[in-house]
Amino acid sequence: MENDVIERTINEIKEKKISPHPRWRFLLKDYTFWVFLGLSIILGAVSISTILFLLTDYDWDIYRYLHTNLFGYILISVPYLWIFILILFTIVAYYNFRHTTIGYRYNAHVMVLISILLSFIIGTIFFFVGINSEVHTTFSKWMPFYNNLAFDKRDIWNNADKGLLSGTIVDIKSDGSFLLRDFAGEIWYVVYFSPEDSTKWTVSLGMNVKVLGERGKDNIFYIQDIRPWGEMNFRKKSCAHT
Repeated sequence: MENDVIERTINEIKEKKISPHPRWRFLLKDYTFWVFLGLSIILGAVSISTILFLLTDYDWDIYRYLHTNLFGYILISVPYLWIFILILFTIVAYYNFRHTTIGYRYNAHVMVLISILLSFIIGTIFFFVGINSEVHTTFSKWMPFYNNLAFDKRDIWNNADKGLLSGTIVDIKSDGSFLLRDFAGEIWYVVYFSPEDSTKWTVSLGMNVKVLGERGKDNIFYIQDIRPWGEMNFRKKSCAHT
């Protein structure tokens, strides 16, 4: 019986002309999975760093201006797109690790947790280095559909009627008031409620700012607070730049 099986196997190999694959082919396949595994973890880290950037860059205290509660503001602010991207690359990382020569030895849940942990550690490093803001800015500039899928704080800060205004300072008057071009291209005359208020903040030409206050007639906007556009505002409440 055993001899018959061996003979049939030998005949099948001869008929189908089966030959052993060279070792380098198996190694190349294994290395390819490891490379894609590494790329998946790195891209997951980019997602983590961008999520951290977006969450810390939001102004969590402005929900009152939008006539909503904090929970409602959180719902519209959650970076769902980047969370989806993180999940996607976690799945890709799991798939690639499972197909390496050692992937079969480990539990699936353990592999997923390790992948997320590595992405989180590397992503946190990216966050403090500043890669996150570059990614978000690049995507916003070169991918028009990105702003339709991701939460864009410019949509929130383009609400002068609700007391929220943002843009670039294009001219500064002698009394401290200034002209602001919002991100839609419209020019606003931003003034202080009283002359003393002009000493609270130091602004400069070309600075991108977020202004909280009250809209007046035409395109006049009265200041209550000024914040830098691209910094972590929970650390800094005023715009102290020179």
